[in-house]
Amino acid sequence: MNKPLLFMLACIPTRLALAYYAHKLGYVLLAIALGMLYLYFTGSRMKAPEASGGVTWWAPLRIVHGLLYLAGAVMALRGDSLAWVPIAADAFLGLVLFYFRRAIAARQGLGSTGSGP
Repeated sequence: MNKPLLFMLACIPTRLALAYYAHKLGYVLLAIALGMLYLYFTGSRMKAPEASGGVTWWAPLRIVHGLLYLAGAVMALRGDSLAWVPIAADAFLGLVLFYFRRAIAARQGLGSTGSGP
């Protein structure tokens, strides 16, 4: 399957749905945050199948994603109606990084860089 298309049609909409329902998903967001932080601190899953060539180029950014999800989780668990903000910020960050990674690769003639964070 076309991995960039999968990122745009599955990953980003899923992140936006998580943002929309964030106020009800505190424990789900917490599980996602802990998973991302675990991967970051252990250096695990460095050859993700969803990445072109299996190289997880976004691995150094997992801490940012993990902390955004952790913030959303804490806010949701405290009943804060703005819990969606850090999750939506994560979706936006994913789109921006995806775009710039592909734009840089295109300028350098590297072709596809796979899906994003």
